[in-house]
Amino acid sequence: MNRNDYVYLREICTVNQGLQIPISKRFKESGENRYFYITVQFLKDGHKEKYYVENPPSSSICNEDDIIVVRTGSTGRILTGVKGCFHNNFFKVTPQNHIDKPFVFYYLNKPNIKHLMFQYAGNSAIPDVNHGDFYSIPFYETSIQEQKKITTFLSAIDKKIEQLTQKVNLLEQYKKGVLQQIFPQQIRF
Repeated sequence: MNRNDYVYLREICTVNQGLQIPISKRFKESGENRYFYITVQFLKDGHKEKYYVENPPSSSICNEDDIIVVRTGSTGRILTGVKGCFHNNFFKVTPQNHIDKPFVFYYLNKPNIKHLMFQYAGNSAIPDVNHGDFYSIPFYETSIQEQKKITTFLSAIDKKIEQLTQKVNLLEQYKKGVLQQIFPQQIRF
């Protein structure tokens, strides 16, 4: 990798910030022209309550293939696979046509890039990355063909991890079932 292969995010993408919608203007049920409201609360395990917002501007809407970055609070968390209207604690990252979107997703998930976002966010009670700092993150630019090869490779690893995770979960359930039967001696050795 040559130092000349690096550009800055400002040169390869645009960033949109979401909306802050007051609770009084949120809906608890979906409906026509309503979008799921993606908040930092949504990212927490076990969070079940969903809100919807009506007629948000298109700049604050993301589709499942879009990349959104948590810029405030849980700074540096990178998401894809969600659809809706995103809160202003998020950036939507839209790469230019010559940049592979999944490549950007994987690149932003690199530990050193996440570390850089944490540094830019500061040490305040609520860390926050601003547009200028985000745009100043260096980006490794390579050909679209190489980007797609890297993305395909990393996607295959993700799929294997998912399969192994499912296998571990099934084995843990099997172990629980066996434990319940061994001690009352329903199963004997």
